[in-house]
Amino acid sequence: MRYRPSTFMEAFASQHGSSAQVHRCGNSAFLSIERPSSLAAFFAFCSGQSLNTRIFLRGCTEDHETAYPSLFRGLNHDDPRQEQTNRWRAYKCMLHRLQDLDGQRWDRKDLGAVLQHYGIKTPWLDVVRNLYSAVWFATHDLQANGLDGKAQRTQEAYCWISFYRRKAPLAKRLLQVMDISAQHSSTHLRPHVQHGGSLAMQSDNDKEQCCNQDFNRFRVAQIRISNSAEWTLSGDMVSTVYMFPSGDLDDSFRRLNVSAVQAILDEVCTKFSICSGGLGQISSYR
Repeated sequence: MRYRPSTFMEAFASQHGSSAQVHRCGNSAFLSIERPSSLAAFFAFCSGQSLNTRIFLRGCTEDHETAYPSLFRGLNHDDPRQEQTNRWRAYKCMLHRLQDLDGQRWDRKDLGAVLQHYGIKTPWLDVVRNLYSAVWFATHDLQANGLDGKAQRTQEAYCWISFYRRKAPLAKRLLQVMDISAQHSSTHLRPHVQHGGSLAMQSDNDKEQCCNQDFNRFRVAQIRISNSAEWTLSGDMVSTVYMFPSGDLDDSFRRLNVSAVQAILDEVCTKFSICSGGLGQISSYR
């Protein structure tokens, strides 16, 4: 499902002239913003129009047509429904196995909202809550390779930031919103330094998963920014070392970065006949 032209984008563009322009292609639309100050203004505009519903952001180096959570990306086209069900069952099994391994750490409700930020594939879509983190992720390519992943400035001409909100009435029934800083321990340091949150179509405790996992229906705006010096963030607090703290600082990363956890991920994939790496792996970037 592609996003439709947003009244948020159109209303904002009408007020801000050449610094923010809506571009359309069929039912698709995006807002081109030239200056960081205009992006901040649009964030405030969306927040003010959302009736006390928090806006969440997701920065990407590409304009993706869909927004599936990592667990449900690339389903087998021959029988996608069955494969989705298998992946959901594998995910639920993995959560129980983690609790058996280290129950006091991993027994919190909706743990997948946190695990998503560490490289495990979950039904949660990782998002952020401030502009600086969104711009950082929009302008950096993350090349996952376990503990040897790399983060570097993208070579793409344009970068993208999606705006999501819990729109009524559909989202009140379907969308789970996890503000990690308010609902999970400070020992999960990585999502906290990134100002991270997570969205899901169902809670981890639900017996069944939602059929349509495309979060585009909750996207209220798609923003295009240029990959130029004007959008460069610098300093220690936007370095890769800060955004992905080591195990010396991040206790949850230290506990996840053990062979027993990776063994659980691999064994569960085999048990439920999903592809190798179907539940991801603990990742770090430099």
